[in-house]
Amino acid sequence: MFKVSKIQFFLIISAFIFIFTQCKKDSEENPVDPTYVNFTLYLNDPEFQDLKIVGNYMFIRQGGADVVVYRATLDDFYVYDRLCTHEADQSCLVQRDTNSVVVNCPCCDSKYILVDGSVLDPPAIHPLRPYNATYDGGDYVHISN
Repeated sequence: MFKVSKIQFFLIISAFIFIFTQCKKDSEENPVDPTYVNFTLYLNDPEFQDLKIVGNYMFIRQGGADVVVYRATLDDFYVYDRLCTHEADQSCLVQRDTNSVVVNCPCCDSKYILVDGSVLDPPAIHPLRPYNATYDGGDYVHISN
């Protein structure tokens, strides 16, 4: 048998850790490619007045982006891409569910919770792709990448 020094053992273990964490990282990447998003919602516009109420959400198509905007609290808005992450290449957009904070995919029946975009019911394993929402504390919400 051969003898392994402490340095060789450390290098071997480090290489395994590096390889396995890289593989895991790649497999956990969101399969939905980010779409360029850069627009502002004026909450006093009749089109967006539903977002003045905490707990409401709306589907918005702006430019080439289909997003869902959710008002979680008086000061917090969350924005996600509507594309289901289960089979992103099929272009299935999430739709309203009977639950007020849940959206579902009509193609695969995955469900997502809008509080954080996470998967509530599989087969999807990745959360909805998030976008940035900046609220000015008054009448405007800026949405961007």
